[in-house]
Amino acid sequence: MSLLPLRAGAQDTEDEVRKVKVPTLQVGNEAYIPHSKMHLGPFRFHPFLMEMFGTDSNVFLMEKDPQSVSPMMTEAGFRFDLAQSKQLMLVGYKYRSIGYGSSKVRDNTEHEAFLDGDFKLGSFFIKLKEDYGHLYDPTPIIYDIKARREENKGRAAIGFDLNKLYIEAASESRNYHFEGDAYDRASNKQSITSGEIGYNYSKKTSLRLRFDTGSVDYNYDIQNDYTFTSFFLGFRYNVAAKLQSYLYLGSTSQSVDVKNNAQTKEYSGMSAYGSLAYMFSKKTTLSATLVREIQYNAYVNYVEVLRLQMLARYRWTPKIMVSLRLIFETATPSEKIGLATSSTKTTFGLSGRYDITRWLSGGLDFEFATKSASLDGLSFSDNKIFAYLTMHF
Repeated sequence: MSLLPLRAGAQDTEDEVRKVKVPTLQVGNEAYIPHSKMHLGPFRFHPFLMEMFGTDSNVFLMEKDPQSVSPMMTEAGFRFDLAQSKQLMLVGYKYRSIGYGSSKVRDNTEHEAFLDGDFKLGSFFIKLKEDYGHLYDPTPIIYDIKARREENKGRAAIGFDLNKLYIEAASESRNYHFEGDAYDRASNKQSITSGEIGYNYSKKTSLRLRFDTGSVDYNYDIQNDYTFTSFFLGFRYNVAAKLQSYLYLGSTSQSVDVKNNAQTKEYSGMSAYGSLAYMFSKKTTLSATLVREIQYNAYVNYVEVLRLQMLARYRWTPKIMVSLRLIFETATPSEKIGLATSSTKTTFGLSGRYDITRWLSGGLDFEFATKSASLDGLSFSDNKIFAYLTMHF
């Protein structure tokens, strides 16, 4: 699902946002307003580098006998921005290397590349999005053993944004390949076709009707391929940078193509996703996202996932930023088989950032996560404390 992020530079003044004209630059858990004056042809060039080190109280996410380590992480990358009038294109790359000290079995590197384009010709628009990642992080909440995976997600959309009417048609493909015996059978390909029609009551308010249909094809016959169809009724309400929000409520139906797997239970029920970003003042902002959806699973046909995420930011001084985040997740599998078990996970984070100069920042980040599972051995608690230094342009 595509969620509405906190408006670019919402923690700063609207004048600063107009000068930038492009989204914030995401480095680690922080978002910075890019200000580089380096150019390559029509593109602005934004390189960045972050070094982070700290402690992790439970690196293997074990319920008993947790192992503490002192990991170090390097994140480096760049982004090219083309922002001219109503045309916007972002192209970027990130490299991430994490070392876990004495637990070298966890050492890993990650790569991400992305393209995001939004082009307008009068009322006609074209949107292109491509994300590639070679990652090493936890799969959906129902698991917490880290797994290396390669993913490639592409989406193309065309439509019209008229005075009162909004029309969009889109096609999307997602390919996931998991490495290792524990997850390889979850590798799959997804194809999604969607359409959306909206009526704009005013510049602030609109109603939307959305339709999604698609299929999930697993690489191995032991899994059940399936198709799904979703209908959503959406509501959007935006007031410039002060408030941006939307909420889509609807239903999803899943149809399983049974192969060698005896699991035949199908899903039919409610789906929802939404977002809220509100600027209380030039110093204080609050954003929240909500998702209720079904996800693929290597043991059962589906898992119902509910996720609520909140982020509050307070700019104490022009140079000091304080952030608070809270994530609540639940997972309910269609059947209790293997590692498929009901679970609840809560994550709390607190960070402080000091902007030393326009291009250099440092900070501290604390995170506490706890998971409760109905199967013995899958619950855990984990504390992380990190210090970081970031160069961003």
